[in-house]
Amino acid sequence: MKILLIVDQLSKDKQVINFGAMLARHTDSNLTLLHVAPRQEGKAEGEEVLNQARQLLAGLLSETSLCFGKTVTKILNEAREGGYDLVILSAGMSTSQDDLPISASTLSIIRRTRVSTLVVRNPKSNISRILILTGGLG
Repeated sequence: MKILLIVDQLSKDKQVINFGAMLARHTDSNLTLLHVAPRQEGKAEGEEVLNQARQLLAGLLSETSLCFGKTVTKILNEAREGGYDLVILSAGMSTSQDDLPISASTLSIIRRTRVSTLVVRNPKSNISRILILTGGLG
């Protein structure tokens, strides 16, 4: 399986990164970390975010990708063009209101992507069992 893990704000995404890493290990998947900066001027900061995120993976092999532009558009393009099987992102991506159950950016990605999407809210620090449904109703 090929997983795209969205890293928005490292201070808020550490648990999501750890969750994605555990899922990748348990499923023997390839993992790519993606950060989207609004402008080219954010390149140094974006690279630092990805480097710090990669350090959290504790030796798990991964790739990184840094894009510039509109966050939702760039994530949708990367998910489609990169041939990913799963996109993992935080429920509170790019929101200043911590009381919202899901951000507008996250909701837009869920609605518009054709790739399976896992929205992480309050992730556990350790995964002991995973249930993956592979068939539909009918």
